[in-house]
Amino acid sequence: MKVPVKKGEIKRARKIEPSEADVDEVNQEESLLDVVEQALEAEGIEMFTNENIVKDYLLLPPHLDDEEPSEIGRYLHALTQQRVWTRTLLARIGILLREANELLDKEKARVFADLPAKMSVTEKELALYLDRVAIPILDRIKVISAKYTMLEAYMKSLEDLIFDVSREISRRGFDSNSQNRLDSVENKRRWNR
Repeated sequence: MKVPVKKGEIKRARKIEPSEADVDEVNQEESLLDVVEQALEAEGIEMFTNENIVKDYLLLPPHLDDEEPSEIGRYLHALTQQRVWTRTLLARIGILLREANELLDKEKARVFADLPAKMSVTEKELALYLDRVAIPILDRIKVISAKYTMLEAYMKSLEDLIFDVSREISRRGFDSNSQNRLDSVENKRRWNR
């Protein structure tokens, strides 16, 4: 029941206590991520993992140019695998964040329904921090958002590292081609003498 706010009267948000059934319903819903991954698996899509990544090759040595060509290839391979895995995690976390925001929207609808219509949206959103169902959802969104931000930064770092290794491979290819040309010219000079 909504109580109209009279001019000059300030209404404070009251703590809204949902029933135990409400709390249990939120905790028992099937995860959107599980539903999506199960559907993709049924369609033959194998989700990427990080099981085959050789962790030693995720950190570049101080002097990449001192490494053997086979080692350079291993760094590139491990970093590329890690980028694929990180992209998979970003997608998963994005789904979890969407799911948590949808849960929060449901709680907003429930909490806001009992608040005065003239109350500002900011005041109504602050009332969520008094609601025992909304609090864990807000905490979950905070953690998931922080993970997403960290993974995005990590992905950019992986891209920089892959670029660095690729540049070393290109440099070596250029050096090798230059050396081959130089050897070819020297051989021609020897034959022409």
